[in-house]
Parts: sequence; structure tokens; C-alpha cells
Amino acid sequence: MLNYSFEKSLVSIQKMKSIWTENELSLGIPIIDLHHIWLIYLIQVLRNEIEGDLTEISNFRYISSELVNYISNHFSAEEALFKKFKYPRSKEHHIQHLRFIAIFTENSNFGSETQRGKVFKFLEFLEEWLYKHIKVEDKHFQNHYSGNILAVNTYLKLIIENRIVPITTLPLQISLYQKITSETFPIETNKNDIVSEVIKFWRSFKLGLGIPILDMHHLWLVKLTVELEFSLQKRTLKERKQVAIKIMDELLKYFQIHYYAEEEIMTLLEVENLEEHKLKHRKFEENIQLSMNGLANFENALIHDILIELKNWIVDHISSDDKIIKKLFRKDKDKVVQFVKKMIIEKKFFIQQSQLNLYSVIKEVMESQINE
Repeated sequence: MLNYSFEKSLVSIQKMKSIWTENELSLGIPIIDLHHIWLIYLIQVLRNEIEGDLTEISNFRYISSELVNYISNHFSAEEALFKKFKYPRSKEHHIQHLRFIAIFTENSNFGSETQRGKVFKFLEFLEEWLYKHIKVEDKHFQNHYSGNILAVNTYLKLIIENRIVPITTLPLQISLYQKITSETFPIETNKNDIVSEVIKFWRSFKLGLGIPILDMHHLWLVKLTVELEFSLQKRTLKERKQVAIKIMDELLKYFQIHYYAEEEIMTLLEVENLEEHKLKHRKFEENIQLSMNGLANFENALIHDILIELKNWIVDHISSDDKIIKKLFRKDKDKVVQFVKKMIIEKKFFIQQSQLNLYSVIKEVMESQINE
């Protein structure tokens, strides 16, 4: 079980203020500044732990989980600005975002004592991003917008509050923003929209494999993850527990249906590391099963632990390990398509109607956004 002590981490507000002001990191765009302040906080939590005398960097998996949100929220907001205000360096900036995602994906599964050196190297990358990308690259688009900052903030407020670009925030993020900037946060962000959140997550980490049955399954897992995160906003422990139990039941079905289909397709494609891939499936299933057992003595921290497991699995496994399936599928599409059809007809592969409905809705929304 993961140690959920993240919000109890001792981080100096004064230290954060010094970093913020001395490096002139403010862009004057509240949602962008809030994300940058949050990144400073995550870096300080991680540095405190890595410099401490701990046998395990207990918060690394939680920090990794929060970086998933940072990527999907922050990059979505920035790139919406680039498109709207015709930022001339948008392509170069987008490439840097892709580099951040790639390096994060490679490092999202660290945290043990034996990997302390790798965690420290990743921390150095985050600090480099803070002082080089934000301080230098982000200042370029601040200069581009400098005479039009009111229009920028008006536009962002409009698209965020109307969920055109869905952004979610934590109370701790808003609190830190207000303490560091001495300003109130002017945007209302937390309006739950499952489809929008799933699309944002899906696009940010490029999760599509191009094989509809596997994409349907993976979309369903992202949807369950989003639902679980939204459940944290429910008022009572009983309500949160009800959502968690429902999602655990859905995950058991997911394991049975998805793992069988994916592993059969991988066998067909003669994937070299199939046994290792299967072991990862079993290990993840065991971890979730342990969490299910813990629901009998439910504690609020448990839902955070399950959420962390799900988000890191999606990034570490689906976004990374499963890419070999996509690569091999491109070489022999017809064989896979015919095989999947045959397995569905023989009722060996299954797609729940709810999964098909979600896939259809998201596909339609994404295609309509491309055509806008």
C-alpha cells in the first residue's frame, strides 16, 4: 500500500516564494501560473524526500500521479493559447512538451531505495524544466501576448469555465497560488465532465493503439480512473466508498475481458516479451485486489492509493509497454482485424455495450474537434 502523506509534506512557502520571485516566473496568466507554482511544490516535496534519510521515497508515486494531471491540464491550456493567438513558436514549444512527456513516462515507475539515483536524475530534469523551459521558453509566449494579456485571460477563463478545455484543480493548488502571488484565483474550474477528462488524458499520453477492441478497453479504464478521481469531491466517506466498490467491480471485469484479448493478440503478433508483459498484468491485478480487500476497513487514504495505482499504470504500461502492439499491428493489420472478428463471433472476445457507447461518443467528439 502506498503511503499517502503528500499534503502533510513540509515545504517552505518562503522558499517557494523566493524561487518564484527571484526567477521572475510569473506570466500574469493565472491558470498557467497556478500550474507552475504546483510544479515548484512537487519539486520541493521530492527534493525534501530524496535528501532525507528514508528507505523509500514514499511520495514519488503520488508525485508521479500529480504529474499526470500537470501534463494533461497544463499542456492543454498552453496549447489552446498557441492555437487561438497564433503563437509563431508553437511547433517548437509542442515538441518540448512531447519531450517532457517522454522523459516522464520513462521515469514514472521509480521510487524505491535502489532507484534513488534515478529519482535524483529525474528531479534534476524537473528543475531544469523549471529554470530553462518556464523561465526562458514560456517567457517567449508571454512577450508574444504582452500587449493582449486581458484577451488571453478572458479567453482562458471562457474555455475553462465552459469545459471547452477542461481543467481541474486541487484546493491545495489554489491555496498555494494565493499564498505565493497574494492574489485570489479568478477561475472556476471543477465542473465534472467525464468525457472531456477522458479525451484530455487520452490525447496527452497518446494512448490509442489503433486496434478498436483494445482502445475500447483502455478508454474504459481511463473512464474508471476519472470517475474515481471525481469521487474524491463527494462529501461523505460512504459516498466515496460506494464509488470505489463500483469501480473495483468494474476492474475485475476489465481484467478478465481485456487481458485475455490483449494477450491473445500479442501471441498472434509474436511479441517477444509476452511473458514479461503477462507478469505485469498479473502484478497489477494483484495490487488492485489487495486494495479491494482493504475496502472492508475503508479509510480515506485508500481511494488515493487506488487512484495513484491506476494513473501510473496507464502512463507506465499502456502509454509505454503497449506501444509494441501498435508497432507490430501496423505491419500486419489485416491479420489482426480478421482474428479479432473471428474471436468476437466465437464469443471469446467481449466488448461491453457501455464500452462501445463510450468509444463511439469519444470518437465522434474527437473527430468533430479535429474538423473545427
